[in-house]
Amino acid sequence: MRFLVGGEAASVAKAQSVFDVLGSETIYLGPSGSGSMLKLINNFLCGVQVAALAEAMVAIERSGLDVEAAFRLIGTGAPGSPLVNAVGDRMIQRVYTPQFLIPLMAKDLGYAERTMKEMGIESRMAAPAISHFHTAARQGHQEDDIAAVVEHLR
Repeated sequence: MRFLVGGEAASVAKAQSVFDVLGSETIYLGPSGSGSMLKLINNFLCGVQVAALAEAMVAIERSGLDVEAAFRLIGTGAPGSPLVNAVGDRMIQRVYTPQFLIPLMAKDLGYAERTMKEMGIESRMAAPAISHFHTAARQGHQEDDIAAVVEHLR
């Protein structure tokens, strides 16, 4: 487990032995709340990527491309990442055993959008991604992994 931590450096140093026992890595990010902020930003990027991947996956399927071959190329090319590869594989296999639930991703994207707005950043990516996850949830995928976001497009 990786800990993203914020707070006074001295306080974090005091807790380091506990972090060491419970996890494999501690990353100090700055003042109090910094770990939570980075987690929110991380989940924002993941949610937007997964929503875009769902659109790309359906485009691959509808275009008549060999899905496995096309995805192998994408996964090893510039857009490839651990997230794209793992979630894309679950989309292809249609295996939606929960690892991160669709409603939780929609919630995190909403938090990220509001937080960015408070920082003076107008996110143009959050709303469409949120819409994909809300639609998937409304269509019965509330208890499914985020990979199931592809189903409402299929």
